[in-house]
Amino acid sequence: MRIGILSMQRVINYGSFLQAYALKSLVEGLGHEAFFVDIRNGEKLNFDTLSQSLIKQKPWKHIIKRIEHVVFEKNRCLLFTQKMFNDIGISHPVDETEVDMIIIGSDEVFNCCQESSWGCSLQLFGDTMVPAISYAGSFGHTSYDNLKQYHLTENVAKSLKKLKSISVRDKNSFDCIEQLTGIKPFVHLDPVLVYDWSNVKDIDTYPKNYILIYSYDNRINNEQEIRAIKEFAKREGKTLISCGVYQRWCDKNILCEPFELLSYFDHADYVITDTFHGTVISIKRNKQFVTIIRDSNKNKLIALLNFFGLESRQLQKVNQIGEIFDSKISFDYANQQIAKEQARTIEYLKENLKND
Repeated sequence: MRIGILSMQRVINYGSFLQAYALKSLVEGLGHEAFFVDIRNGEKLNFDTLSQSLIKQKPWKHIIKRIEHVVFEKNRCLLFTQKMFNDIGISHPVDETEVDMIIIGSDEVFNCCQESSWGCSLQLFGDTMVPAISYAGSFGHTSYDNLKQYHLTENVAKSLKKLKSISVRDKNSFDCIEQLTGIKPFVHLDPVLVYDWSNVKDIDTYPKNYILIYSYDNRINNEQEIRAIKEFAKREGKTLISCGVYQRWCDKNILCEPFELLSYFDHADYVITDTFHGTVISIKRNKQFVTIIRDSNKNKLIALLNFFGLESRQLQKVNQIGEIFDSKISFDYANQQIAKEQARTIEYLKENLKND
């Protein structure tokens, strides 16, 4: 079959890219052809507060750092749009009428109550021109109350009921689907956890004795957080390296391809992150990590850590970094869970990617 993947693959974000690639690879591994489908524009919601550039949000004292950040972001944009998107077919999407079926997911495809170039597209909820299923979709920080606030519940529910099968990746998304439709969706792991990554691109020469910082550009900007991380790095005699995103306070910022990012995780002594996919990759690659929980990501991150019995890796107070890292993770249970969920994912895709 010709399968279309409807995701957030054009977002210049390492996690979004890796999950899109992983899902495409899983579908192709089942003998299907897989293509990307672009998002159809929907209603633009009138949010109370518009997001601002993080660079503008907090002016920096050092003009050189600011210039470095701008150049870094521009080069990352070029890396994705001129190379990575071409390499896996994102730059050459097909129309949804050219495929037999569509998979919506994974990523925050249901997170409609946020700023985006496509608005609230009902296509992402199942209003497609060919049969569709979802896989490990997420509402992100969008809640059922948010949907009510913007008068979206009726149209979103109507679209969701068109899906042949619904799969989500976290409890908030499960609850939203159940409240909207009365359907209890399947819950599956993000494709980055399910895919085996045997083709990971290793680095010829890589740093040694470093802590990998994985966050969004300048999001770790609280002085207490930065001070605590630096103090831990000094205690351990480690260099602070940020890969893929620019952190002005790190010792080094490295622009790398998404597949190379996995290798930087592999060679790191510790990982400090506040993102979903930073946590996902840490678990998948069995790295000693801590995750900073924020209001914008607690719905998905707490559920993820709970599933793997890794609640202790939540960083509640910044001065606890050393204490958490002093307690080493045994990944036996997490690896067993991943193996079990890999089998469930393949079964789900096999069952649903077929003509009735």
